[in-house]
Amino acid sequence: MNWKMSRIVRTVTDFLVVPIVIFGIYLILHGHLTPGGGFQGGAVVASATALLIIAYGTLGRHKKDLSTIEAIGLI
Repeated sequence: MNWKMSRIVRTVTDFLVVPIVIFGIYLILHGHLTPGGGFQGGAVVASATALLIIAYGTLGRHKKDLSTIEAIGLI
C-alpha cells in the first residue's frame, strides 16, 4: 500500500499507539495471573501494528522499521 490516510487518522494513531502497546506489554507481563493473558497481550500489540499499517501504509516505514529491529537484535 503506497497511500496514506488523512492527517486526522494519522494524528489519532500517533496518540493511541503508545498506550495500546504499553497496555499490551502489561498484559503480557501479568498474563500469568489470568488464563491466556499472554495471548491477549500479543493480540493487543499486533492490533497496534495493524493500526500503524492502516494509517501510514507499508512502503514508507518498512526499511526504517526493519533496520531498527535489526539494530535491537530481534532478527
